Amino acid sequence: KHYYWHRGFDGLYGTIHRWVLKLGEWNPSLTEKDCFLVVASLFGIRLPGVESLYDMERGFSDEFFKETVYNETRRALAAIGDPEKTVFWVSASSREPH
Repeated sequence: KHYYWHRGFDGLYGTIHRWVLKLGEWNPSLTEKDCFLVVASLFGIRLPGVESLYDMERGFSDEFFKETVYNETRRALAAIGDPEKTVFWVSASSREPH
């Protein structure tokens, strides 16, 4: 599953948020922008237009969907090897278990 939740603790944004905070805690000389660059280097995930934690509060940009979602979906499909083995599912504004 792809979890791209904007404010989700377990989603992509929440995970990157926590890594940026932890890297900054471990390396106080790094700026937030530096921490985002380290996260991008470690995981190969870049959030377009996001260079600070405050930037993450603006929600998902069009570039996020054009670049990040596209690239992450390509990586997932390559790992699966057979697109017929996928199940597409979208949920919005639901607090029900999934």
